Amino acid sequence: MSDATPDRASDSHRVDALRLLVDLGWRFLDTADALALRGGTRETILRPRLVDVLQTRRFDYRGQPHPLSPGGIDQIVREVQALNLVEGLLPANERLHRLLTLGVTVTEFMPDGRTHRPTVALVDWERPDANRWDVTGELQVLSAHGTHHRTADVVGYVNGLPLVVIGTPRPDAGQDGRSGLDEVVRRQLRDQRHDGIPGLFACAQLLLALGDGDARYGTTGTAFESWARWREEASDDVPSAQDRLPTALLRPERLLEFLRLFVLFDREAGKVVARPAQFFGVRALLARIRQRRPDGAREGGVVRHAAGSGRRLAMMFAARALLLHPSTQACRVLVVTDRLDLEDRLAHRAVDGDAAGAYGGKPRPGSGRALALRIGAGTERLVFASFRSLAAATKRPECRNP
Repeated sequence: MSDATPDRASDSHRVDALRLLVDLGWRFLDTADALALRGGTRETILRPRLVDVLQTRRFDYRGQPHPLSPGGIDQIVREVQALNLVEGLLPANERLHRLLTLGVTVTEFMPDGRTHRPTVALVDWERPDANRWDVTGELQVLSAHGTHHRTADVVGYVNGLPLVVIGTPRPDAGQDGRSGLDEVVRRQLRDQRHDGIPGLFACAQLLLALGDGDARYGTTGTAFESWARWREEASDDVPSAQDRLPTALLRPERLLEFLRLFVLFDREAGKVVARPAQFFGVRALLARIRQRRPDGAREGGVVRHAAGSGRRLAMMFAARALLLHPSTQACRVLVVTDRLDLEDRLAHRAVDGDAAGAYGGKPRPGSGRALALRIGAGTERLVFASFRSLAAATKRPECRNP
């Protein structure tokens, strides 16, 4: 495989994006090498890369680490490749995201004659360097109908999975007076359609559009008007917005954090990725909660929201982060609201978005006694309640979770 950086060509925007990702720690993969690893333009996954990573995975059995068997690796690869687009692009994309965040459970036959079902992570979320970071350009993909090819300008692979797709303007963009960046976003949306290359976007988790000195980001299914700009909270010495967005989101450690904690699937909004205010607000919340008082209790605080800042989604991102972050994985989360309609919407949004579904969460309890039982004896990691039901629950002896 090639470790060289891309040579400057007629499409300078694409080359600049590739060079920037190489500077951020990604490994440049020549287009021809990427095609060889894919095994043809119909495939989008780098299967040999994924297999190489899985061969390094270990699972615990009776206190001893064991490697995955070839059969176990094949199970995982088949699971990843079996994304069914018949039900639509978003359901397939959600399935892949669940595999990423929750892992894949396989059946292993152990030397003592027993079977064991470990859950294997596709991505090492805690150690960015333990993953394979490849970036390639001009990725030709056969259309879903098999009649033509479409080209993705830049694709970022993590462990052989195409998780990032970047669009850049064509060399002749803007000659008709229209924004080159707008054209990039429209092209990304066109490629997601059933007659485009939806197979690539079934895997992709973060989409970027770069050009005209500007940049926007979205995800699979993001409407044109919802593609957003990024603003880093800390002072930033990167002068161009076109470089600022990938520098902020595509650093390996930042990308892993973003994809794990700041992606939701919602019944109303579809797939949603966090805006900057939501991202940095939840990070500040996590940092505050990790602090301990002298008596061992966790610190608290207040997050203030401006009108229209996406408060409900921010609450769901916070709940998801609390459930998944290593420092709070042992905690249960009780979300209390002041309105029944908001409580209902958040509870159902959590189930839809899998912030609760994978952890046994259910819609809100119907009474103070039911809530007291859920708090005191329940096993759900995420529970929703109103102030009224919580006030009633705390008066009952069952409401105690030592």
